[in-house]
Amino acid sequence: MKDNHEFLIKDCILINCKPEFLYNYWINLENLPLFMSHLIDVKRNGNNKSIWTAKAPLGLSVSWEANIIDDKLNEFISWQSLPNSDVTNYGKVFFKKVIICEDPTPKYATLLEIELFYKPPLGTLGEKVSSLLGENPKQQIAMDLQTLKEKIEKINIIL
Repeated sequence: MKDNHEFLIKDCILINCKPEFLYNYWINLENLPLFMSHLIDVKRNGNNKSIWTAKAPLGLSVSWEANIIDDKLNEFISWQSLPNSDVTNYGKVFFKKVIICEDPTPKYATLLEIELFYKPPLGTLGEKVSSLLGENPKQQIAMDLQTLKEKIEKINIIL
């Protein structure tokens, strides 16, 4: 059950590339800090395990371990932090193929849908400091998705 110090964020964005390309970019977890502004680093430490490091209030950082708990090739990826992590979170991202043009040949895009749940590091204190610094998690995720779109579409043009 969600309390006042937890966030559930849902968002989506249309990205001009095939789901396979976007899925492969995302499943390489080391790419996540390239567009998620709150992340400093993500490192794999096993098949489905990873260590995440994120920015925290007051110039601090916080790290936690997470597992990929479900993964369907080119369709979705879901993950969650391990029990007793400093940051409790889970997320799921969907990659849905969309035909954007059929004439003369089909062109595809991906509707990326994301769902993120987390408790801010440092609990109530972390939430209050973040708020004072003007941080808005929903707005931050929307901006991160826009950054991802720009990066992917630039790469996709080159390919």
